Amino acid sequence: MSGLAGNKMRRLPGLMATRRSQLNTLLVRGRCLVTDEASMAEFMRLSHRGFNVKRRVEEELMPMTDALRDCGWYSTSNFLGHETCAAMRREAEELRRLGTFTQSYSEVAETREPIWRPNVYQLELNGESWRTAPRLVLYLSELMAVLPPALNTHFPDLMLSEAIMGHKLAVSCGGGARYPRHLDNVSGAPTDMRKLTAVYYLNAQHGE
Repeated sequence: MSGLAGNKMRRLPGLMATRRSQLNTLLVRGRCLVTDEASMAEFMRLSHRGFNVKRRVEEELMPMTDALRDCGWYSTSNFLGHETCAAMRREAEELRRLGTFTQSYSEVAETREPIWRPNVYQLELNGESWRTAPRLVLYLSELMAVLPPALNTHFPDLMLSEAIMGHKLAVSCGGGARYPRHLDNVSGAPTDMRKLTAVYYLNAQHGE
């Protein structure tokens, strides 16, 4: 499953939050040391409050599953509310300002040749991202805990992992920015285990 969109299946690095009730526990691994008490306090405050992802998924589940059966995709608006969306966008903008994004690309399955996306940049969160982007990290953690088991109930053959996901932030900077036509998963299992892509747009005026 891809929480935003991702090139690889992986655990959210550095942060292991498996269930909504466990989000108050931050497991720090490797070199991810807590040195900024203010950042930790904000992260813990947000983790206790949560983003009601479980409730929102439950509200959208029936129309979502019906649409996935009928046409293979589903779209909804205002999933987390305008205030949370705006705060998450500010976090993404700060990550961009810090120079952490790289140019986005996909690969030709047979040759691994990169297909560059003009004026599109990407970032995969890491074990330090919670300091700058606590809402983005927590949202992904909540979504990872809720969406796979919810969909597995309705699509048992799908067998979405409840522990592993890909993730990516992407920004298009105008000036001809585009994604060349491509498939997210060309080779399939076992090379690429992705089965579902979920995209959350941070544009305030986004429309289909």
